[in-house]
Amino acid sequence: MRKITIIELAIIISTLVIIFPLMLSMNGMSVSVYDQAVTQFDRRTITFDLKSGQNVTGWLDFTGDTNGAWFQLYDPNENLPKIGDITHDGSHVSFTFTADINGQYYIRVGVLGLSTEYINRQYSITSSPILGFDPAVLTVIVITVGVVLALTIAIWDLR
Repeated sequence: MRKITIIELAIIISTLVIIFPLMLSMNGMSVSVYDQAVTQFDRRTITFDLKSGQNVTGWLDFTGDTNGAWFQLYDPNENLPKIGDITHDGSHVSFTFTADINGQYYIRVGVLGLSTEYINRQYSITSSPILGFDPAVLTVIVITVGVVLALTIAIWDLR
């Protein structure tokens, strides 16, 4: 029975050390909530616990008495409106932003006038690319390189 050499063991360990942080960085999620009522003087807060570099993309639809609604995006430090890519088209709001620092980002939504609005919302959170690659793709590349190196060394030892 053949024993594992120091070089093979080093390749296996270094591959695992690289893979686990990559896998932990892939913490995307998607959420959908429909028909949440918001009345006058009431507001809803949507909270995002983000790490630096994570991207959030989503939309809000307002239905009901349609007197209008307001929408603000805040960051963890300043508690001031943060500029993201926000388009407000009547009763539909689309938003995209990237976390600058770790912490809680939140969107506050409220109703204008004496009305009841219903909010449908959907958003997804994704990790930013690592070295220009999606974290899942980079994980597959690292695993493939590790396996190829281990097989190359094993074949070289058999000669």
